[in-house]
Parts: sequence; C-alpha cells; structure tokens
Amino acid sequence: MALLDILPMVHRAKGEAGLLGFNLFEEKLHALEDVIDELRKRPQVQGEDLLSLTVQLDRLMLDVKSIYALLEHMSDLRQTFASEESQGLTPVTNSSAPTSSFNPPTESGADEQNMLAGLRQMVQAMAAVQGKRVEFFAEGFDVLLLTSYQRNQLRDILLQLMRNAVTHGIELPDERLASGKAEIGQIRLQAQIQAQGCSIICYDDGRGIDASKLRDAALIGGYANEDDLLDCDEQNLYALMFETGLSTAEEVTVHSGRGVGLDVVKQQIKALGGQLALATELGQFCAWRISLPYTHLEHLPFAAV
Repeated sequence: MALLDILPMVHRAKGEAGLLGFNLFEEKLHALEDVIDELRKRPQVQGEDLLSLTVQLDRLMLDVKSIYALLEHMSDLRQTFASEESQGLTPVTNSSAPTSSFNPPTESGADEQNMLAGLRQMVQAMAAVQGKRVEFFAEGFDVLLLTSYQRNQLRDILLQLMRNAVTHGIELPDERLASGKAEIGQIRLQAQIQAQGCSIICYDDGRGIDASKLRDAALIGGYANEDDLLDCDEQNLYALMFETGLSTAEEVTVHSGRGVGLDVVKQQIKALGGQLALATELGQFCAWRISLPYTHLEHLPFAAV
C-alpha cells in the first residue's frame, strides 16, 4: 500500500481519537503522521526507511492492547456489580450525590443524536485549545433515514469539515470584534430530507475561503505553475483544496497542515454516491452541502405470497 494511501487512514483515526477525547492517541497518531509525511516526501523509499514507521505502529498497538485490557477490567467490574444486585445486595451509593434527570435517547434518531453530541464536544475542545469561542447548532438530524454505514461515513465527513471550520474558519475573538462580528463564532449543521435522499449543510460564520491563498499554496507546493493558474477563476482555484498534501496552514499542528482532509472527504462522499458543493464569501462564511442518496430496496427479489 502506498504511503499516500496510509496517511489519510491515519488522519481519520486521529480525528476519531479527538472526537472521543482520547488525547494521548490523538498525539501519537499525529506523531505517526509526521513519520509518514517525511517518508512520502522522499524521492525513493527503501525497506530500512520504513523501520521508524514500524516502530511507531508497534508502540501504538501496545497502547491499543492496554485499552482492551482496561475494557476487560471494566467488564469484570460490571459483572461483579450485576451479580451483587442479583443476590439482593444493595450497592453502596452516595446519598448526597445529585441525581440527574437525563436519560439516553432511545427513540428513532438516537444514533444521530449521539453522533452530534460527540461532534459538539470535539468542536468545543478544539476551540478552547485554540483560544476561540464557538457556538454549535444542529437541526433536522432526527428525521434522517441513514444506514449504519452511511451514518459512520457521515460522522467522519462532518468531523473533518468541522475541524476545518474551527481551525481555518472561525477567527480569534479579537479578530472577530475588529471586523464587526460577534465575539463568539457559530458552526451550524442543518439536515433536510429531499425527494431522493438528504442534504446536510455545514456552515461557519468565519473567514471564508481565500482563493488567493490557495493559489499561492499551489505555486509554493509545486501543484501548478503560473501558466496553469493564469486564467483560473475562483471556482477553479477552490478545486485546489482537494489536492492531496496542499494546505494553506502556516504550520503543521495536530489539527491542520497535512492537506489530507478534504480530498478524503470528497472520496468518501463519492463512495456513498453523493455530491459535495461549496458556498463561501471571503470574510463572512463558508458552507459545505453534502447530498446523499437513500439506499433503495426495489431491486430485491420480491415474490408474491
């Protein structure tokens, strides 16, 4: 498997770790990205060059095994607790502890709500680390009719788009105030049912996409030359965002700078039979629209009974 194929896989795993709040794994996967990124920039990679990558993977797998061991201990604890309950023993509780009226959702749309809760947590955590303030809103997800596969893919897609929204889109509070915006930025997810499927819009009221920065990044990275971009309009420049490795970030961080996010998003949406569309205004907003088809069942071999 080519290094270009491995890097997006590691990038998705890092995003998943961040979504779950596994900061240790997020940092270690970021370090693994560093190794892969350095190797893929070499004109030729020999077998011995992959040793550092193998070492990083082995260390990561040891950590994963530790997590599995912890899960087994927690399972044993739960079984012991259940056994005591079945024998009529009353578990020790703290009577002064506050009670909660929250019950996990069990109705239709529960999986979508759990997905949104994780995305909201990730947005708030990322914003806090970067010194930004963000409000997160979501609507319409309770009526989506998605397969579990579509839902899992959609979660990965939204994860990347919202990481971009926080890192590249939403400005620092002082910058927002100076430009006449509210100090707190907004990220909105809106889902709608359509005749042949559904659409999901991911919107942020941040910087928007700067086509000139994409142009400069393409030239600096060798993705195009001056002649290639001479007559390019903004729409064609936006297409550069999907070039693997191209990034407008000034430095590589755990959240950005690899240039392996949007190209993976586009591939995932295409694999689902969907489409991706963009609306943006420099200094005002960026909005992505994901259109997904529903899985039709008319092709099944039905017979009258």
